[in-house]
Amino acid sequence: MEEAFKKVESLVHLDLSFNGFKEIQSKKISKILNDNHSIFGFHFEGNFGVIDNLQFVEFPKLEN
Repeated sequence: MEEAFKKVESLVHLDLSFNGFKEIQSKKISKILNDNHSIFGFHFEGNFGVIDNLQFVEFPKLEN
């Protein structure tokens, strides 16, 4: 997946909602997309993590 996002420079909308991504997959996706500045719309509902107001994936803080 990482190579696919590196090759596509004009991606402006990405909907990965409700794929059931768990913590490990969600964190990998987040890391891959951190350097992408062409996406204006990113949807990630139904997976581990939420999208913040800057369109980055945020993860719940674990309570001790």
